[in-house]
Amino acid sequence: MTKIRDSMGVCQQFDVLIDELTVRDHMEYALGLKNLSPSHENYNLDECLTVVGLSKVDWGKYPSECSGGMKRKLSLAMALAGRPKVLFLDEPTSALDTEIRSQVRKIIKDLKHGRTIILTTQHMDEAEELSDCIAFMSKGRLS
Repeated sequence: MTKIRDSMGVCQQFDVLIDELTVRDHMEYALGLKNLSPSHENYNLDECLTVVGLSKVDWGKYPSECSGGMKRKLSLAMALAGRPKVLFLDEPTSALDTEIRSQVRKIIKDLKHGRTIILTTQHMDEAEELSDCIAFMSKGRLS
């Protein structure tokens, strides 16, 4: 089970952030959950934050100082901790303005290479843009 958990990343629909932790602290926490130390080859703190477009200036900010888009990008960066092969993204662009939604979509497109991404969305255009295969769920059943 540990190997399975280590190969997965999850970005929940609602940001699960801790007010007392900075952006960098959140990444260290996410990597710590996978038992990765700074000497481990998959300790990719800088890489995760850079990939999602958070600059080093942002790394010292607390969630209360971050915009909704920055919080969403942080949640996505945390899902990338340890270079997972499978990503579960639950409504990753919900409640974002058009510009940030576009940025997050581009990030997801760039992440597709070498990974399997399971994405939930209510936006059909988003599903078509980001997916290789689409399944519909209705009343708890795939159709």
